[in-house]
Amino acid sequence: MLPRILVAALIASIIACPGCNPRPASDKAEDPLVIALQSDPTSLDPRLATDAISSRVIDLLFNGLFRNDPKGHLKPDLVENHELEGETAHVFTLRKDVRFSNGAELTAEDVKFTIESILDPTLGSRKRASFKNVAMIETMDRYSLTIWLKKPQASFLESLKIGIIPREYVKEVGEGFGSRPVGTGPFKLIGWEKGSRIELRRHEGYFRGPAPIHAIRCKVVPDTSTRLLELRKGSVDFVQNDIPPELVRSFEQDPQFSVHTAPSSTYKYIGINLKHPILSRRQVRQAMAHAIDRKAIIDHLLLGQATPASGLLCPTNPFYVPDLPGYEYDPGLTNAILDKAGLHIDPQTGYRFAITFKTSKDQRANQIAQIIQQQLASVGIKLEIKSFEWATFYSDIISGNFDVYSLTWVGISDPDFFYDAFHTKSAPPHGVNRGHYSNTKIDELTELGRRELDAAKRRKIYSQVQKIIAQELPYIPLWYPSNVGIMTNRLKGFQLYPAGDFKSFATARVDTAR
Repeated sequence: MLPRILVAALIASIIACPGCNPRPASDKAEDPLVIALQSDPTSLDPRLATDAISSRVIDLLFNGLFRNDPKGHLKPDLVENHELEGETAHVFTLRKDVRFSNGAELTAEDVKFTIESILDPTLGSRKRASFKNVAMIETMDRYSLTIWLKKPQASFLESLKIGIIPREYVKEVGEGFGSRPVGTGPFKLIGWEKGSRIELRRHEGYFRGPAPIHAIRCKVVPDTSTRLLELRKGSVDFVQNDIPPELVRSFEQDPQFSVHTAPSSTYKYIGINLKHPILSRRQVRQAMAHAIDRKAIIDHLLLGQATPASGLLCPTNPFYVPDLPGYEYDPGLTNAILDKAGLHIDPQTGYRFAITFKTSKDQRANQIAQIIQQQLASVGIKLEIKSFEWATFYSDIISGNFDVYSLTWVGISDPDFFYDAFHTKSAPPHGVNRGHYSNTKIDELTELGRRELDAAKRRKIYSQVQKIIAQELPYIPLWYPSNVGIMTNRLKGFQLYPAGDFKSFATARVDTAR
């Protein structure tokens, strides 16, 4: 029986005032629309940012050559035309009506500079692995360029969703670009008070036309209950995800707010340090997976706002494999596996072994950690929870300083991500294989999959990859959380994206007729 983890005072304070006017009726369209963020971005340089919060703010400031639409399909963005000559030469023609927010015109030289700077090891971009197949870039004229690859790469266009940066401006500001970014996106940065707020104003020269929203304030509110209280009292207009499911109903019943839910491509998982002497054993990881009652957590804590995950790719992805090996909740099987592995319960400590579980200070993340802690304790595994402020936590994860941790991958669309996550050469600092997983068969298949241009053959390759990963368990899959957005009725026309992107703020509007 799961403990009932509800904060009574929080529920009372939020539910007690349905019908509260979220914002005085005198507000005008020029007043910033306020978005609550769970944490401060780590960087607003698209070449360096890897966390979800940074990426979402970057969505508002930059464009890539390509983008995902609300259904996750790849579409041209800054590109007017693309042709593949042979299997390795990509020829691009850029739009001719694009300007950066400082007034400079976008040119092919900016695209060339963006990619070449990512490939420069002195920058230290963790996105470098996505472009290591680039052999040469040549600009033919102001708006055209050819990118030659060393070998065919089916996912290459996915890599080109990265924001394009202005060459001349970056040369001026150098390392300061991440704090003073300039992009081609619908908004531009006006000010950033680290740890507090980010001020954005619409880019009047945006090539798709000025955004209907005049200004956006991204307010950093790490505590979940505080975010919702600010939403209720009107100092915040928009909160997305990390919302206690038991509180969503109160907002649904309040006419001052609108609540939107949609499936997501977000993948919640437990990451594992495979250099750990115990966790490096596959049967131990499998035993742990059988000890976690995902369905109970989804039903009782998340109130059904998630579906159990089997792997990185969500069910709507065309490469998803539906019949992967599963790990149903079975603590008896866990005990049998661990006993057979020689990991018996120590009569003095009451545990088989002890590991640390790192997480952020987020309230819901800690609730989940505590439940997993109890479930693992019931089979003799001691889990010590260590929670940190986001920047410290994330720094530990990307540097490999952990036993186990829980995070989410957001917006995985192309299966080439298996190379980034699990190829031996993708271990930090070269990629995001943070657990240092190494399997020669996975290396071989992910290399083959990224250069195979035939879609049917790629599906077969990545079917094998997913089945091996499901057996090996370098990650323990948890669930695919639903996207949930709560907004005041001041915000109109916002559409949820599968990856939780903020792109829809470019076309949403503020309603002042209230």
